[in-house]
Amino acid sequence: LEGIQLNASWAATFGEAAVCSEVLRELQLDGCRLRGPLPELRLPALQALYLTLNHLKGGLQPLMGCTALRELDLSDNQLTGGLEALSCCTALRQLYLTLNQLTGSLEPLKACTALQALDMSHNRLTGGLEPLSGCKELMGLDLYDNQLEGGLEPLRGCTALQRLDLSSNQMTGGLEPIRGCTALRELYFFLNQLTGDLAPLRDCTALQRLDLSHNQLSGGLGPLRECTALQELYCFYNQLTGGLEPLQDCKGLQSLDLSNNNLTGGVEPLLGCKSLQTLNLLDNLLTRHPDQGRMRGLIAAATTKTTTIVAAATSLAGTLRAHLRDPRFTLGRARPRESV
Repeated sequence: LEGIQLNASWAATFGEAAVCSEVLRELQLDGCRLRGPLPELRLPALQALYLTLNHLKGGLQPLMGCTALRELDLSDNQLTGGLEALSCCTALRQLYLTLNQLTGSLEPLKACTALQALDMSHNRLTGGLEPLSGCKELMGLDLYDNQLEGGLEPLRGCTALQRLDLSSNQMTGGLEPIRGCTALRELYFFLNQLTGDLAPLRDCTALQRLDLSHNQLSGGLGPLRECTALQELYCFYNQLTGGLEPLQDCKGLQSLDLSNNNLTGGVEPLLGCKSLQTLNLLDNLLTRHPDQGRMRGLIAAATTKTTTIVAAATSLAGTLRAHLRDPRFTLGRARPRESV
């Protein structure tokens, strides 16, 4: 038996009585098409509850008695209300509530200081990150697509973070509070209101994926000089200046989008990036003609992969187009951007 689809409400399937057990430690009913609200769960020994990919509605109040929970996954349901029921679940280490309709602040999680992974992306959460300031063991924090606001200061002590996604919120201020998060491998701040420069990322040399697009960041790319593990770098729609020289040792880059900035100089620093599959430099000040021979080197960078190169100024675009005879390459228009 690999799976079962119950296709009914919890009450119709299991009855309306509270679910009671003094010894049950794990309950998994993922993808069973369960509908309606959660039942009252009197499961004081329950450590793991997985009910993802159902059609559950209502709030989290039935979980109030599950104080031993260490892992909770209710992702991809239709749950509403706030997080208050989790305030007593202080043993939580992994909490996944993504793709619901949850509201309110993160305050009920203030005492959940054992959290290592927290994903509540795609909800309607509000307020700031202050309740997470004590979560020093967090390694993964995903709060993408909510209505959170304020600065990053509460994350200053979360130095174990390896993945951080606060994209599509209303975060403000600079990157300084995450200066000490040097274990970061993935950092996503797309579509916020962040300001300042990239200097706080200077020691984040483990970064592989970085998306700071659609912010108000300024300064140059110099702080990324030692981030040679980068595979994907997206900083489009900012106010970045200077040249591409700091990226010359990022030889593993596969996707690079720095469009809609104020970058200057030529593309020669990218000639060693032989893994590039997507390069977008649209709407910058890259007007210098690259050397013809060197340009051929860049065009030949991807030996077997389809590559889209989107150039910036007219003169640079013309030079690129002259060398794009290989059918593996296309000189495309910029991708549509989400309006801000």
